[in-house]
Amino acid sequence: MKKVLRCYQCGTILVKDEIGATKKFLGRNVDHLMCYNCLAEYLDCTVDELKWQIERFKEDGCGLFK
Repeated sequence: MKKVLRCYQCGTILVKDEIGATKKFLGRNVDHLMCYNCLAEYLDCTVDELKWQIERFKEDGCGLFK
């Protein structure tokens, strides 16, 4: 059974790309994972800007988004 990971700020169940994005932007050893909304707020950007950057990382072959 898979462990369900939640955003530490709002409690939303996280999807794979949200986990990868938190690690990419805040460091691979980060203790607290965030959803798109909370991460975008923390980084002072929009969710669309965050998702756009994630797509760029995927195109570049970043292992956090495989």
